[in-house]
Amino acid sequence: MPGPDHYDRTIRSDPVQTPTAEKPFITQVGNERYGIFPLFDYVLDGVIVSLHDSDAWNDISHKDWKDVINIRDLCVVWGHNVESGVYRDLHFSSGDWTCYTSGVTRDWRRFKGTQFSNNHLLADTRIVNEAIKSANIGDQIRVRGVLASYKNLATGGSRGSSIRRDDVGNGACETIFVREFEIVRKGILGWRRMLRVASWCAVGSALLVIWLMIINPVVRGPRRRPLLD
Repeated sequence: MPGPDHYDRTIRSDPVQTPTAEKPFITQVGNERYGIFPLFDYVLDGVIVSLHDSDAWNDISHKDWKDVINIRDLCVVWGHNVESGVYRDLHFSSGDWTCYTSGVTRDWRRFKGTQFSNNHLLADTRIVNEAIKSANIGDQIRVRGVLASYKNLATGGSRGSSIRRDDVGNGACETIFVREFEIVRKGILGWRRMLRVASWCAVGSALLVIWLMIINPVVRGPRRRPLLD
């Protein structure tokens, strides 16, 4: 993860939540139709510390719910959690609906739970979908849209959203119907390229070892008689 100085000053700002004029509407993604119920206009600036793709092979929850509009969850920090550098000392990971953090006690004393959120991102256009999927851990992002609840009109499955800026823990996730998604500043690209190259090299090496040990027949040299019987 890059250091705090890597990021734009907008990272210091808390999310902006204002009344919305948007009315409920129906949209379709794939074969599924959803009712979207806007709650507040919303703008979020933050740094991605963990993410989860809803179409991941091991994500059973979204498949069972036929939830294809929630394309990705982004776990994000901002404000003091970035400026202090504490985000670099904690470990973050994501599940189907959740984001987890862990660290030693002294790190938790520096961490502000109200400047950390897990965001369920809804998108129904290819442009917004591709923009969201292009983001990576370490990127600074800006999300514009509406906090919303939504419902699959065929199955009846529904999810809501937190509309408080001071809540933490279970139930504090934001559900955002995304209108605009921007990567304000990428993380350190050099390390990503090195990791990608190293990963491919590791795969190539493993395949080579398999070929040498299993597929390639053992070649034996001519049998030699011992010098002494």
